[in-house]
Amino acid sequence: MNSREDASIDWVAGLSYFRSDFYQDRTQTSTITLTLNGTYDTDIDGETFAIFGGVSIPVTYRLTFSAGLRAARDEQRFDSTFVSNGFPGSVPEYTQRGEWEDDYITGRALVDWRWNENWNSYASIANGYASGGYECYTVNA
Repeated sequence: MNSREDASIDWVAGLSYFRSDFYQDRTQTSTITLTLNGTYDTDIDGETFAIFGGVSIPVTYRLTFSAGLRAARDEQRFDSTFVSNGFPGSVPEYTQRGEWEDDYITGRALVDWRWNENWNSYASIANGYASGGYECYTVNA
């Protein structure tokens, strides 16, 4: 949703959803790490739910302040199995399972100065966030 084009204050609000399904089925053969040789099956399902909003307020014809926030939740489910090729000293089979979730808020603030119809300057400060989770590559150790 957003404000009308002719509104005195511009705003935007919304929801977002992201889904990721990762699956890897691989056979590793290495002459360097013989104990890691075998078959790997990895499945990672992830979802992100978010709500966001922003507003731009013109203080004067030349000066505008803007701000925005986003609240999100990340969830992942992880399932991985390793089956050795039988090399001596190898773990014959190993299974990992887990669930993970993370809640976080990001935002920004901005000030904009319009010099004329063709030129403007702005300064912005924002915080980002890199959520954690499970790696796509696992050695099941």
